[in-house]
Amino acid sequence: MLYIVHGENLSYSRNIILNQQKKLGFSNRTEIDISEVTPQQLKDMTMSFDLFGKPPFIVFNISGAGRMKLDEYVEALKRIPEQTTLIILSDKELSKTNAFIKNRSEIKAKIVLGQKKPSANIFKFIDFVYNKKRNQAYKELKNLLIEDQDPFYLFSMLIYGLRNIAFVKYGSPQTKKMSPFVKARATSQKRGFSDESFLRLYKELYELDKSMKTGIISSEVVIPYAVEKILNA
Repeated sequence: MLYIVHGENLSYSRNIILNQQKKLGFSNRTEIDISEVTPQQLKDMTMSFDLFGKPPFIVFNISGAGRMKLDEYVEALKRIPEQTTLIILSDKELSKTNAFIKNRSEIKAKIVLGQKKPSANIFKFIDFVYNKKRNQAYKELKNLLIEDQDPFYLFSMLIYGLRNIAFVKYGSPQTKKMSPFVKARATSQKRGFSDESFLRLYKELYELDKSMKTGIISSEVVIPYAVEKILNA
């Protein structure tokens, strides 16, 4: 998979790279500057799988490219292995005339622009879901996915919201440890669920959690499916 991560918010770009590395399970990555590698050397790097057949994870920094001609690099990346992860990084926003941007379809690149600080809020997302505000919930989910939030983390936070409601709904001693704000929020949200629908939802999310962790259901599919289960409970 090939990504073009560019824009002046370099810390955001770096977080995108780190999240992708964690999501794909890479313990290491190779970082190379455009001034240090020829197009052929870059292509060879994308094809260098390790002894165990694990593909490379490469960050190709083009921030210092200046007026360099990039067409040969674009050509070198047209037929890299699908299993390879290559992230083209720039600390400036690339123009539409940039060779990588202009040929993004040919190199099958996903573009991420780090122009401003991340705007998504996981707690707003959880509140919208459990308050059954469909449009706002999906809008916030879209923002979270744009920022490449890990589906496992998103699901764990949906469980966090469900657990807080359960504590309040059934008078758990754990409510004494909850902050007044969290407790009040969970108390309001519990009104949206009957005892029967809540218990059924708890069981359904448990089954989804197990299916995701055992690979039966794709993690990308689980989140919208779980959101629908909650909204319709």
